[in-house]
Amino acid sequence: MAQNTRISAVFIILFTSLLFQSGNAQNDTSSIRIIKNDTITLGKYYSIIDNEGGEVIGKIISVDTSSILITFGDETEVIEFSSIASIRKSISKNWSKSEHLDKGVRKQSTVFGVGISFPMDEGYNYSDKYAKGFDVMAGYTYILGKYTGFRSEIDFHHMNRFDHIAENDTDKGGHINCISARTSFILGELYPSDIGYHFLGGIGIGIWFRSERNIEYSYLYNGIQVTYSYTDRSETGILLSGTFGFNLSFKASPKVGIFIEPQLNYFILNGGPNYYAIKAGIIL
Repeated sequence: MAQNTRISAVFIILFTSLLFQSGNAQNDTSSIRIIKNDTITLGKYYSIIDNEGGEVIGKIISVDTSSILITFGDETEVIEFSSIASIRKSISKNWSKSEHLDKGVRKQSTVFGVGISFPMDEGYNYSDKYAKGFDVMAGYTYILGKYTGFRSEIDFHHMNRFDHIAENDTDKGGHINCISARTSFILGELYPSDIGYHFLGGIGIGIWFRSERNIEYSYLYNGIQVTYSYTDRSETGILLSGTFGFNLSFKASPKVGIFIEPQLNYFILNGGPNYYAIKAGIIL
């Protein structure tokens, strides 16, 4: 009789254990979902990438047949399956580093632009007078947070010097070309829905080239007209410049934007005239 009692007790313990494990397995299974071949667990943090490259980092709360409910910070958002490119587990819970899907903002972008420049310096000496010039630039923007970021760029700037032509003397040439690498800190609305803006301030270093100047003048000497000419050879120097500007951007499509950017440029080292520039281009 005692032996039968022991057998019954063992059977009850085994049966209870199996029921407990079965219950746990059901609980674990109930929190697992499959979305586009990606397996997720409710209550865990994930990084969700949309079809346009945007990203959201947050905790998945629930899933239905066509969408998921995710929370990040104090916000909650419904994301449709059709807009999701991929889902991966996130080791970060910092939603502030994520990007809103409906805003289509990327953390990195490439910019290309061209512009026209206007010299600021109006020297009394004609040799210091310059005409309008042009700029060509290519850059890379990295967004640090909702309002701050950096832009690194390569910039080419050309400015003509006015030719001086008078009755007894001429002075031609002396045009300036500058190539510089520049890094700017940007501050503004960097997560726009349609229109974005930011201020920028940066510093650049590079090389400037001044073309040769051909100078000729004449004068009377003992009643004889004497003409004297010489060439002031070209020059090269180190360029250090500061830039301040304002950027206004517009979304042309989910992946392409356009911008216009007025700038103020200073040559910290002597290399050419300070100038205003107005640039425009595309954001990819």
